[in-house]
Amino acid sequence: MNVKSQYGIHTFSIMAKSSYHEIQELWEENCCQVMNRDPYFLNTTLQITEYKERGVEIVLNQSLTHPSWITVIVNPSSLLAGKYCPTALFIGEKTQINAVSKVLQKTLAKIGIEQKKFILSRVDLTCNQYYESKRELLNQLYIWKKTRLPSRYEVSPFGKGKGSAKQYREVNEHAWTIESKSCAFSVYDKTYELKKRHKMQIAEQILRLELRLKRKRIHRLTDAKTWEKQLQVLAKRHNELFCKFLHRLYQDFPEAVTMQQAEQWIEASGFQKKAKNTMRKLIKTTRRCKSLTAAQKKLELSNQAMARLYKKFQKLKLNPIVLPENGKHH
Repeated sequence: MNVKSQYGIHTFSIMAKSSYHEIQELWEENCCQVMNRDPYFLNTTLQITEYKERGVEIVLNQSLTHPSWITVIVNPSSLLAGKYCPTALFIGEKTQINAVSKVLQKTLAKIGIEQKKFILSRVDLTCNQYYESKRELLNQLYIWKKTRLPSRYEVSPFGKGKGSAKQYREVNEHAWTIESKSCAFSVYDKTYELKKRHKMQIAEQILRLELRLKRKRIHRLTDAKTWEKQLQVLAKRHNELFCKFLHRLYQDFPEAVTMQQAEQWIEASGFQKKAKNTMRKLIKTTRRCKSLTAAQKKLELSNQAMARLYKKFQKLKLNPIVLPENGKHH
């Protein structure tokens, strides 16, 4: 299966400290939606969506008990195009980032936000994978959901507690997210998301992979002083950071195969009989378990033993997670 992949930045966020009174003025001068407010009116979260279709969304956090913040969420491709570009990704070269910065300053000035010292608080390093059919896309999503979880990461279901149980199940059939304090990783059916959330139909079958770097991780990766330079550094390291993360998930294989094919590849290998048996046990247990992590625990394999086993799968270019039988993904 030859899958076309496109890499780039989908979204980034910048933040700046503000004051209660400054946000109050922005609230009075702009059309704001109240997203959240505590019963005592001490903390209020507001949203300005006037420029969202053009790639800029503003979140205002107004507080009497804590520092107030302005967060600017930017879709750089949409910002430069002046319209919503749902599948376009931003390469992040220096000239492009400078162009984004200039357009963004003009947009913020219209809202009444000027001369703020913004810091980069989030970057979504993204990969669009284009599949020939919906079934191929769902097969790959199934593989992701079975993957090995890195330490300190937990599965984070989308929309828990919102909407009906049926809607919750349906959304999470088409998406998978894991998260830590400094990073999050999502895989979701972009074609489905555009149809359901934005009422948009596209011809392509796109599986989107997003590695979301939070503020804590950004500071570890770059000591650049401005958000523009920080973004430039992360854009240059995009593929390197992406590949390292996929390796941690045991998902740096070109594709997965069926159980029958996997057993044939293992049998034809030059590995010792004991290693072959363990490899077979792992793929069979993983198929029955919720994830590769659960299979490792069930087989009582240490991390060191798992790493050695994984190297054997790498030599065969074989994913220990096999494709679902009869197209059943649950």
